[in-house]
Amino acid sequence: MQRMRMLRVTLSLLCVVQCLGDMTNMNIWLPTNILNSLPNISTPSQMTFFRGSMQNISECLTMKVNSTACTVICGKFQTCQVAFWIPNNTCYLCEYGSVSLVSRIRTSKNYVALKRSSPNPFIREPLGTCPTPNLRLKTCAKGWKFALRYNASYCLKIIYDELATGALQDFIQAKAEQLCININSTLSGLESEAERIYVVVIEDQAVAIRNERSIDSRWGVWIDGKHQSSCPTTATGCDLTKNFSFRDTTLHFKAGYKWATGEPNGAGRKFCCAYVYITPNVQYHGMVDDTMCYDLTIYLKKLALCGKLAT
Repeated sequence: MQRMRMLRVTLSLLCVVQCLGDMTNMNIWLPTNILNSLPNISTPSQMTFFRGSMQNISECLTMKVNSTACTVICGKFQTCQVAFWIPNNTCYLCEYGSVSLVSRIRTSKNYVALKRSSPNPFIREPLGTCPTPNLRLKTCAKGWKFALRYNASYCLKIIYDELATGALQDFIQAKAEQLCININSTLSGLESEAERIYVVVIEDQAVAIRNERSIDSRWGVWIDGKHQSSCPTTATGCDLTKNFSFRDTTLHFKAGYKWATGEPNGAGRKFCCAYVYITPNVQYHGMVDDTMCYDLTIYLKKLALCGKLAT
């Protein structure tokens, strides 16, 4: 007999029974092999389970499991916001930002499991009530990357200033801020390691598509972060939190600021603005550095990271 393991998951059954009753704890038994496939297991989440439908499931991960397993797996993945199950045992696991609309339909044969608790304490939904018949979830416009932050659902985008010739123009940090403002956003910081990796991947793609980087050239992307004048160098014992000021008000952990060796150094009180290296040198590729806010020579500053709240 296959060994089984018990998980405790909190489910809201009130949507199944005409939205009556209180929250109920259920003991769910799952095969061990399912649990071993969950690399992101964390504290069980609170899920609301009801009959219904969803829009935009094309970006969701699919697997063949029953409705219970579908619900629990989504609850155990930090990035999964909603699961959708249809009677042929097809489960759709959908990340935050990938689904725009969830509908509660009592006559539907399909089931929705919506995560009501969240690692983000500021966007948790009330657990004592069922969702509205048509619940709109926060998403990003096409071309923007959804990022779940500590205090916000956020959208990120790498932008550039293209010349009439099609080449990308270098620009200073102040121009980066203005380019973001022009598209109703702000120059974004790096809240997580995932956001830093996103910058590296997208910037590499932009460079490769235009074939503008030779093996010796070096690129950079402007991000939010300026040295405070009261703490210009790491030699004074300043850390990231004390040493930099940020306009991106949604930053909390700032875990994406993975500094290159010896950085930030605020050299000569001139290196004040943060950017991300894009370089053939693997030691520095994707790392964060500080430079002069008006610099156009040390690295080619052709790109900027913009961010805005998801809607």
